[in-house]
Amino acid sequence: MKLFRISILLLCISFFVGCIGQRDEYCPESSLILEFVYTDQNQKDIFHDRINKVDVFVFDSSTERLVLKRTVNETELLAFQGVELPLPAGKYRVVCWANAHNDRHAFSNAELGSHINDIRLGHTLSSGSYQGASSLYYAPQKLLNETAKVFKVTVPKFGSYTASIPFSRAHIKIEVYVKGFEDGNANEAQRNFPMVEVAGVSPHYDFSKITLGDPISYRSATTPKVVTKTRIEAGETVSFADFYTPLFQKDTSQEVYIRRPSDNSIVTTVNLMQFIANPDNGITILDTNMPDMVIPIYIEYGDNKDVAVTVTVPKFEVKPSIPEL
Repeated sequence: MKLFRISILLLCISFFVGCIGQRDEYCPESSLILEFVYTDQNQKDIFHDRINKVDVFVFDSSTERLVLKRTVNETELLAFQGVELPLPAGKYRVVCWANAHNDRHAFSNAELGSHINDIRLGHTLSSGSYQGASSLYYAPQKLLNETAKVFKVTVPKFGSYTASIPFSRAHIKIEVYVKGFEDGNANEAQRNFPMVEVAGVSPHYDFSKITLGDPISYRSATTPKVVTKTRIEAGETVSFADFYTPLFQKDTSQEVYIRRPSDNSIVTTVNLMQFIANPDNGITILDTNMPDMVIPIYIEYGDNKDVAVTVTVPKFEVKPSIPEL
């Protein structure tokens, strides 16, 4: 009997997935219209400032198995900030991820018929290493300390059902500024530009926006960046790297390593939990209804280039920037 039910489910999936983009006598006369919503703390619409791709997953409400998935690209989003999905009458659960670009992320176990608890959003390797996450967003809106929110809809037998589905931030940005670094054994191009690694990053999200899996590391070379209003002089150039990571709490086990480019050895370690807990740094992990969460780290080396004389937040002005799309 169980095998029979699964067969019927898969048959239904095949039937109406073929109807995407068309309406005829063999396809459902009903549909779900989703309107995507993303606002800041002042309820200003910032969807198009932050999001240029949405992956939509529709599950049967009773079995919680995937019956439809659809990617909505930037061109489609500019025409309509949402999507219409032909669906037979019934009850469904919807989950959306935004900005899960293929060069950084991949969905696993996401074949039609898969159970929602088995699907993951993970990272993809690039040249043998992880470059960091995209600026991810999740719907339905789920704040940092909330239990999972479930977005369910009922599609009528005829006509359309329209629902607004709100997004929330699913990333934290870490910015690393380094001044005074020198690796005497590196070539001239790399001498003043260390490698930066963020270790202890969660590799996967489940579809309730919970991070899980054995930790991985992000790694990136630093590049020159001109900053202003420093405590030393305006317009100086520092080494810079930034990363988007999945969400984490103030008790995170993540660490930031400054590595020599010549031999990959670690020069400085920043424990993020201790860095966040230091009241002098003034860092609060903001709830995800706040569109920006940046942790800036400033590392300055003295005459002895192997000793960090300062590990703190920058004294220059760090303005939240719109995440790169």
